[in-house]
Amino acid sequence: MKPLILFFTLLFSPILLSAQSFTIAITPPAQTIVVGETATYSIIITPENGYNASVFLSVVKNGFGGTAVLSNTAPNPPYSNITLTVRPTALDTGTRTFTVTGKNAGLSNSATGTITTIKNALWTTMRLPVQNEYSYPFYRLDNDTEGNIRIAMYGNPNTKSSIGDTLYTSIFKQQQWETTSFCPQLNTLIPSGSHGSSVGFRSYVVDSEGIYWFTTSRGIARFDGKFLTLFNNANTPELGEILSVQLDRNGEPVFMSKDDKSIYSFVRYDGTRWTSLILKQQYPPDPYHPEKETFSSNFCIDSSNNIWVACGNHSGIVRVQDTVQELINSQSKPPLLMHTVSQIMCDKTGRIWTRANQTSNWFAVGYRDGAEWKHIYTPSSSSFTSFTVDDNSNVWLGSEDGLHRSSDNGTWWTTYNKTTSPLPSGVIQVAIDNKMNVWMLANYRIYIFNPNGLVDIPLAPTAVEEQPWEPESGITLSPNPSSNSFSVSGLHNVRSLRMANSFGMEVLVQDIVGDNTIVDISSLASGMYFVQFRSATGMVVKSVVVNH
Repeated sequence: MKPLILFFTLLFSPILLSAQSFTIAITPPAQTIVVGETATYSIIITPENGYNASVFLSVVKNGFGGTAVLSNTAPNPPYSNITLTVRPTALDTGTRTFTVTGKNAGLSNSATGTITTIKNALWTTMRLPVQNEYSYPFYRLDNDTEGNIRIAMYGNPNTKSSIGDTLYTSIFKQQQWETTSFCPQLNTLIPSGSHGSSVGFRSYVVDSEGIYWFTTSRGIARFDGKFLTLFNNANTPELGEILSVQLDRNGEPVFMSKDDKSIYSFVRYDGTRWTSLILKQQYPPDPYHPEKETFSSNFCIDSSNNIWVACGNHSGIVRVQDTVQELINSQSKPPLLMHTVSQIMCDKTGRIWTRANQTSNWFAVGYRDGAEWKHIYTPSSSSFTSFTVDDNSNVWLGSEDGLHRSSDNGTWWTTYNKTTSPLPSGVIQVAIDNKMNVWMLANYRIYIFNPNGLVDIPLAPTAVEEQPWEPESGITLSPNPSSNSFSVSGLHNVRSLRMANSFGMEVLVQDIVGDNTIVDISSLASGMYFVQFRSATGMVVKSVVVNH
């Protein structure tokens, strides 16, 4: 008898051992969040038939970016407190899936969850209006004369730019881009450098007569719509290296120039001749650091046509009133308590704003309020990139961290970064339109934010993106799983349905009449799909498994 028992024990032991297993479940199986938010799921592991070993977990995001992080990738019994944190990017609106898989030796089980990301009424993102395979040698975010957002891009073929030797100007009006372009042939007509280098395009302005003035490494190029005129130190002795250009309050260009002796000047052209105003050296040369610049190329012109220019690597700024030049720094009365000024801005109210670059400064921004200088403490430990000021005198400051907003005259800051907002990284440029929407360039994309809600910014959904969400619904799908068709009931005031696969691709669209309908899925491949029901009040998403 014992040999018989031993025989059957040995015979069935592989079957008994193979029956040890585990199951994986995700709870809740689906969640809905707004762009910029994070969803946390619990991972439930249930051992079967005495399984008592580690479960090695992994997660795969099915066709979307962002992050999906498991709290424990090798849990042991009792497999408790295992979570999965999912945070899609701002581009991943719509319904997406992810799969959690557990393995050990020959065992493998998985579960699929869903996350639906609806657009945030405060944030959105869009592509640049002119696409480029590589990068843009020049792009600038600012406003036109009506306060609309304007993006200018200039392409240089020698820097792998697919948009070529062309200036593109795009203005955002009535919820769409209006783009114009022309080719001033800067690289074609202007002679190359001694080593064959191309023209270094730096910036441009358009004067009151509609004439384009370009600053380049070869001088100033004037384009009247037909012909190009080049001014440089070979044909115009007043000109040195052209650093920057701004329009004065009469709409005429003012250029900043530096000659080979590092003498800085502002130069103008009256149509027949050039005039220059030499900037006085405010600090003695540094014999130990001769590379230090006396002045920055950044300047602005106020409503009285006074010029304000930053002092480069030195402290303070200089105000130029006609021929009078005044140094304003920490020794002035009243003082400007900023060591290095990297950006200076003259706003339409008459205030002068200065921005620091290094966070070693106590103050990030200083501004002139009447005769007094006021200062705003720094909000970040990273370097600053750009800033602007809205109609309520709130400062919007871009940095390597993200976007910072000052309120209450700079008494406190709010920071929006990749943890607290859809921003993927730091902000390169920032501007504000005439609807108080804040526009940013980051990672060669446009991000738009309005703390009071976006105004006149389209949020049209794509095929798999969401409309306002209906958390409670009586809609049911049966059978589920299904092979050839399924019926839908509880369709109160639902006008249409759309089906998308797990990669977010739309596979079926069907209009609905009445409260019930049949959906033919015989032509669809096996897998998980998401059915979106559009009603007058919002959007409902249900999952269905197709199994042929």
